[in-house]
Amino acid sequence: MTDDPLDEQKTIDPTVGRRKQIKKQLAKLKDEREALQEDLIRWSKERKLDRNTEDRLTKELKEIESQEQRYNSELQVDDSIRREWEKSQIKLERLHQKCIAMQEKLKDSNYQPTDKDKRDMIEFFGITAILWEKGHKPRRKIQGRFDDIVLPLR
Repeated sequence: MTDDPLDEQKTIDPTVGRRKQIKKQLAKLKDEREALQEDLIRWSKERKLDRNTEDRLTKELKEIESQEQRYNSELQVDDSIRREWEKSQIKLERLHQKCIAMQEKLKDSNYQPTDKDKRDMIEFFGITAILWEKGHKPRRKIQGRFDDIVLPLR
């Protein structure tokens, strides 16, 4: 357990293990493909390649290529997930830094935030206010977009 609440919110890259496993599988498929291609070339030069063997090896090469495409597609999806994770970690760090700065300022009982400081915090938290004419119920509605700065629970 740490004293810093930020450390408790930080997470490790959720795709790191999966990407490592996929890259390992891709390397294995590459080795298999290269070995099959070498065999195909060698047997062809030695005139030991019959039609059935050639067809079978060609089919295996196509299957390896198909598997490589699937793994590369999965890597692209994981890369997208990793980029979103990185964005959330940056937002979390930015929030933490803003809170530290504001906490220091609030220690001074005479502190009066500037209009810019107020606007920056309102924009940061995505706070919006809707005001209606007198007589309308409700008179105002205030809301924020906190999901942009809070990590989802896993």
